[in-house]
Order: sequence, then structure tokens, then C-alpha cells
Amino acid sequence: DLKPLVKFPGGNKPWLCKCLKCKAEVTQRWSDLRRGQGGCSDCADYGLNYQKSGYIYLITNKKLQAHKIGIANSYKSRKYDDRMYSHQKQGWVLFKKMSFKSVKQALDIETAVLRWLRMDVGLPITLTGKQMPQVGHTETVDASEIDLPTIWAKVEELSKVKR
Repeated sequence: DLKPLVKFPGGNKPWLCKCLKCKAEVTQRWSDLRRGQGGCSDCADYGLNYQKSGYIYLITNKKLQAHKIGIANSYKSRKYDDRMYSHQKQGWVLFKKMSFKSVKQALDIETAVLRWLRMDVGLPITLTGKQMPQVGHTETVDASEIDLPTIWAKVEELSKVKR
């Protein structure tokens, strides 16, 4: 569903195209498209689409003794593409989530909360990538250092400013 806008640059070079569904300009590599990857990120049912609806979530994992903040789209049609599903499979439990008209709004809140946790509160990343095969370890904190209601209060405070 992409129409090339420039001459073919080669298999591993970015190729400017136009999405035939939403008319957005996207850059893809022919080698990725051949393997079934790529396409228009605005129309795709995978990855994050910052223009579509989404949510911010706060989860915890007793075994790993960690909390994690994150964002996701709320429109995913396939269960295995949903962030919460992949986290729950790894033992994470949802504390709370808040919906937004766009993932971009949720991202702004997540970024501000992480800045607050790292800079003001002084909490480092607590897990490694190996401990989180579903990715997201950079948004984790040690559960013994801060409780879930304190983190969520910051989410609510920032959401009033950003909404």
C-alpha cells in the first residue's frame, strides 16, 4: 500500500513513499518490505502510533521487585500486539491506567514522570534488558524505593497540566 515518490535508491537505503491509505509520506527500505516489515506506521497495527488513542499505565512485578510506567495504543486489534498483554505474560500486574486522545499526550506525561523519578526523586533504572524480554526496562524503578500511589499521584498531577 505504498507508492514510491523517488527513484529506487537500492535495497538497504531509505526509500521515500506515499501511503495509499492515509496519504502520509513514509520512508522504508526495500529489504524490510520484502521481509514483510515496514509499511506506513500510521496505518500499521503494530508499534506505537502517536496520533491514535492510547493510554499511560503503571504496573508492578513482585518477583522482580519493580514498578514500570509505560504507554500504549488502545486500538490494537491483535491481543499479542498489546503492551499490557506482553507484560502480564511476564508476571506484571496493572496498578492503574489513564486514557488519552493520542499516544503523544501519554508520551508527554510518561517523559515528565520519568524525568521526575530520575532527576528529582533520584531513582535509577532498576532492571536490565535481559530481565524484561518484552522490552521496557528503562522505565523501571525499584519497588522498595517508592510506592505505586506516589507515582500515580504524579501522573494525575501532570495530566491536569497536559490535557
